[in-house]
Amino acid sequence: MIDLGELKYGLGGLGAMIAFCFLGALPLVSQAIARQQEREASLLERSAIAIAVSVVYLALLGLLLALVPLPVRRTVAWVGLLAPILTGLAMLRRDGMRVFFPRGGTQDVLFHAAAFALAVFAIALSSGRYPLPAKLADGAYVNKESVQPVQIQYLTGNLPADNVVPYVAQEYLARDISFERNSPILPGQHVTNRPILVSLVGLPIRVALAAVTPLHDLPRYEYVDTQWPDFRVLARDVKPLSIFLGVGIFLNACLLLGAGLILTRMVNPNTRQSLLFSLLFITSPYFLFQTIFTWPKALAGFFVLLAVVAQVSYRKSLLTGVLLGLAYWSHPYAIGYVGVGVLGLLLCSRGLGEKLKQAAALSIGFAVCVAPWFIWAKLVIGIDSDLVDQNFSSNGMSTYQFLLARIVNIVHTVVPEHLLAYGAPYDTIFAASQLNLAGAMGLLLFLIGLLNAYRFGGSGGAPYAQPGAAGMLDFKVVVVYLGAASLLLSLVFSNHAVPLLHGWQPFAAVLLGLVAVQAARSGKMVERVAWAQVVVNIATLAAYVAMKGGRLPTVLK
Repeated sequence: MIDLGELKYGLGGLGAMIAFCFLGALPLVSQAIARQQEREASLLERSAIAIAVSVVYLALLGLLLALVPLPVRRTVAWVGLLAPILTGLAMLRRDGMRVFFPRGGTQDVLFHAAAFALAVFAIALSSGRYPLPAKLADGAYVNKESVQPVQIQYLTGNLPADNVVPYVAQEYLARDISFERNSPILPGQHVTNRPILVSLVGLPIRVALAAVTPLHDLPRYEYVDTQWPDFRVLARDVKPLSIFLGVGIFLNACLLLGAGLILTRMVNPNTRQSLLFSLLFITSPYFLFQTIFTWPKALAGFFVLLAVVAQVSYRKSLLTGVLLGLAYWSHPYAIGYVGVGVLGLLLCSRGLGEKLKQAAALSIGFAVCVAPWFIWAKLVIGIDSDLVDQNFSSNGMSTYQFLLARIVNIVHTVVPEHLLAYGAPYDTIFAASQLNLAGAMGLLLFLIGLLNAYRFGGSGGAPYAQPGAAGMLDFKVVVVYLGAASLLLSLVFSNHAVPLLHGWQPFAAVLLGLVAVQAARSGKMVERVAWAQVVVNIATLAAYVAMKGGRLPTVLK
């Protein structure tokens, strides 16, 4: 059963984001590109830029709202939201649609339709009612009430409560709740552990669409024999929470657009191949749950993929650094991509001067982008982040244990170990399939990728790379960069962890796209196997959702 109120408000947040990005920012970005007259950018490229511009604009507007007096915030929010949209609509009326939506392959339109469908599907699933167990485990469930964020935790396989962190930070800003007096914002989670980009982006839409009740301090509640600020009060407010989910889910769904942009620049898929990839993405438990779960690591992956295009296609290292900075503002795992990017420029650029110039430009762009966050966290809030210490600490570990932990985590990331859980309930096995690369891609597609891996190492990367084509990406450079950064992030954890959830999002999306396109180009038999994976994904997902909703036949439990 779907909660219609949550669905309505969630779709409202989604609609507001789509309107701002595609009616407001896209026409303005398209006109700016047209004035340069260098070349005609694709719809995917224009949309990606428009989304990035929208994120920056809305975050700055959110910062302004947090600073102005509460009585005028709603007015400021509406003016800030409507001004770009009305300007964009006026430009569309004056200049016509062709200026902003250039002619091109139907795959561009298909990727947009797929991303919108993914967002709507994710909101519908997140609005479902799932009967919770009588006892929820401590650790993951710091809130055990039957509210939407807890329902989402349960739906996505008992993931930790990180999905509610950006929403709670947004409500602190909206309601003038003191971060200093009400710390941590969740048990064990300080606001400085993760940047608050999505909180700022969602704030204008939240203030515009839902009334704000000031709450300067939170009451306290007891959890594991300790008193904490009671963030559960905020999670009970259905309207702003569902609006936030609509915004956050849209931003996470943009990973599909980023992957589509990379694929069109790298392998130029036709419409059928684009459809195959899109359906595999939407029905994958990994990508679907990463879209629903608003931590927001998929958004960080979107910015990482934009940074790849900026660097590999255009050699704009300063812009690359800024985009990686936005990825860091989304989630700190982006620092791994910064480190590998700087190292790659130092190793691969021609000439010592060029090496230093490109690496310095990327570093400066990143540093300038993230500096405001560190200034606020250090000087204003004054609370140090302990996120790295939580995961990297090796106190009491021998060298053998230190190394073994990392080897085991990497193996768990790739091997389909969810299939080894003999006797486990179906929902446990399905939820575990999102924790490894084989499950994320789908076992059939994963096997196709393994059996055809030699093609990725062939001369020129045939049938992928298109050397000499303007703006095309070398797939070897992209895969090596994303793979190296993902591997580096896997080495952070000194305990049992799931690296696939912590920074592999852009790499997994690109791998899924490459293997899907390769399967579609390898003959009818292999392509049919890939389409069979879509059917398997849909059937297993439907059974899982039915089981979580209490509607699965007993024989499958």
